[in-house]
Amino acid sequence: MSDETAGFALDPAELRRAASETARAADAAQEAGRALVAGLRALAATLPGTRAGPAAAALAAHWEDETARWVAGARALDGALRGTAAGADAADAAVAGLLAGSPR
Repeated sequence: MSDETAGFALDPAELRRAASETARAADAAQEAGRALVAGLRALAATLPGTRAGPAAAALAAHWEDETARWVAGARALDGALRGTAAGADAADAAVAGLLAGSPR
């Protein structure tokens, strides 16, 4: 879909590629977040009677929340990109259908 006068172009295939990359980034972040949180919890369990133990536990909770928030945002972006690509395909198909029926 493009508008030659405004210089606007929308490539559904490119949107789908971006959505796939975003989904992969979300998966990677989720895995990295799990590993980080597990490490911080292990540290907290190793040092329970020190000030470092509770600090590590607090950091684990913080990073668990941050990771979940970031991953949810990335998954929402993935869905929005895919929805936009589907909408562009539908609009292109509708315009093509209209043009196919117009007299020449």
